[in-house]
Amino acid sequence: MFADVAYSLYDEKNFIGSYARVVLSVYKFDNFIVNMLGALAAYCLFPKKPCVNVQRTFDTQPALF
Repeated sequence: MFADVAYSLYDEKNFIGSYARVVLSVYKFDNFIVNMLGALAAYCLFPKKPCVNVQRTFDTQPALF
């Protein structure tokens, strides 16, 4: 599971993978968590961050999917 996350973050088109240089450590879970926390900390220090447009809708009817 965390191997898929690591490979998706390391993609050259991805912001975190291309700028923070996330090291692929899919063999040890502890190293993976440390590298992810380091990448997120480095991302917070970047002067230019991508903007994500999020729109939330609140319906009274619960949905399953």
